[in-house]
Amino acid sequence: MATIPPIHCPSFQSLVLATRGEVIARPSREPSALSIDTRDDLSGACFVAIAGDRFDGHDFVAAAARGGAALAVIERPLSDAERSQLPEGFGVLRVASTRRALGQIAHAWRRSLLRLRVVAVTGSAGKTTTRRLLEGVLAKCGPTHASPKSFNNDIGVPLTLLATPDEARFLVAEVGMNHPGELVPLAELCEPEGCIVTLAGRAHLEGLGSVEGVATEKASILSAVPSHGFAIVNGDNAPLLAAVRRLSEEGRVPDRVWTYGTGEACAYRLVSRAQEEALQRLEVRLPVHAVAVEGAESGTADRVQRFELRLPGAHNALNAVGAIAAALEMGMPIDAIREGLAAVEPSDMRLERLALGGRIVFNDAYNANPEAMIASLGAFAELAADAPRRMVLFGEMRELGATARDLHEEVGRAAAAVLRPSDALVAVGPHAEALVEAARGAGFSGRTLHAPAHSDAFAAGLPAVAPEGTSVLVKGSRGARMERFLEPFRTTCVSA
Repeated sequence: MATIPPIHCPSFQSLVLATRGEVIARPSREPSALSIDTRDDLSGACFVAIAGDRFDGHDFVAAAARGGAALAVIERPLSDAERSQLPEGFGVLRVASTRRALGQIAHAWRRSLLRLRVVAVTGSAGKTTTRRLLEGVLAKCGPTHASPKSFNNDIGVPLTLLATPDEARFLVAEVGMNHPGELVPLAELCEPEGCIVTLAGRAHLEGLGSVEGVATEKASILSAVPSHGFAIVNGDNAPLLAAVRRLSEEGRVPDRVWTYGTGEACAYRLVSRAQEEALQRLEVRLPVHAVAVEGAESGTADRVQRFELRLPGAHNALNAVGAIAAALEMGMPIDAIREGLAAVEPSDMRLERLALGGRIVFNDAYNANPEAMIASLGAFAELAADAPRRMVLFGEMRELGATARDLHEEVGRAAAAVLRPSDALVAVGPHAEALVEAARGAGFSGRTLHAPAHSDAFAAGLPAVAPEGTSVLVKGSRGARMERFLEPFRTTCVSA
């Protein structure tokens, strides 16, 4: 696992106090950095031996020592043979769990950053984009750090914290989960003053059982926010609102809980949006208290503010409203919010626009769940509205449990609703045939192809289905690695 190089590590004594670990051997020098990967620069580092699904850091302790590390944090005893490979002066600290210790060390660092203001972002979809948008806004107001890529689990969140520099004023931390009870401990490491919950949808159903289970877990992040803090919650998502109400009845939410979305009842409401090629123009109605912060009148006209966004699609417009709401609750000026939003560019594999072999390909292959698939379809229909022909290439959605087939069929029906007879639908994965058949059953009469898994031969045939001039959407779960299908398009030109 390649990681960002964490910048900070507390002193050895602070490590002992934070982890309550057993000192097996004292290091001859203080650690200057922290790492969990022997591919990092380990000079003077504290190496934390994490046991993962495909590796065990304990197997690399000797390699870390040879690489210049000052000490290692371990959870299982080292054998005599392993200890014999360690140089004199190499420190060893034993803890009950190295994964838990990594969080404890990160929390100790976070507590030393007295001026840092943190917002935690979670949700079944949209959390990475919302994090990027809020990061862009806050960067206009002061030094800002944020989770790299999707560092949002019990490894990624601590590494994000440890990489936060002393001078940072703001941190936007993405927080995720797969199973009940994971979210709150991760959020508590960050000590956020506020949170954003983008969506409770049909992701991680294998671990959480139902949308209601997802909503309960996502809403739980509000309990990690202090009473004087704030929460920004998707007001169009009924299961999420129900879960937040239950928390509120238990007195486990901050004083300020505001909704955002398109519904009339939303405090921060997307009134309109217009897609102009790569630019969206948004109109957002703000609550009276947010307008008052700006010194404007509370009339309706003053409450509707205009913003520009370089990310396409209705789902990204809503992500922007969530970021706007959080920034205003933090007291950021409206001009900085406008400037920050307009500066954020699409990131890799998130509706990334590519010109390949005479085609326009929208690479949205970073991740997928039913809501994200349907949102991506809607954005693609707008972006490729004038294309003479279109092709949608869908990979599988993972971690859906017993509902996987039904949800792939739902995506197939959604595709039928936006595709034309001149378009093509291609699906790959265990439920690809079910997705395609559902689209045909819903009235799609264009060309369809499906395959149970990726193969070079199947990928090589796709350019013929999408001749020059075609607009192509590629979408699937990260594990499906749908970007593998792009290479034939780079090298093959097929005329209509």
